[in-house]
Amino acid sequence: MLLPEARSGLVYALTSAAISLLSYSTVLGVVGGGGIGDFAMRYGYQVYNDNLMYLVIVIIIVCVLAIQAVGHRTSVRLDHR
Repeated sequence: MLLPEARSGLVYALTSAAISLLSYSTVLGVVGGGGIGDFAMRYGYQVYNDNLMYLVIVIIIVCVLAIQAVGHRTSVRLDHR
């Protein structure tokens, strides 16, 4: 009985967690953990390839916006208030 009411909030929490994981993985790449942040720093910033660095930043922003849109749309669909 409580799960149908809580589904919307659970989807919002999962969306927030997914966006946080993406941002943390990007930051970890900048400080040496590998991943997309490391790619942007190594091949974009350190090699002075500004176009590549901006492209990676735009890809990260688009991924965040896509995750946010899917999570919001799913949460609205599950909310029956």
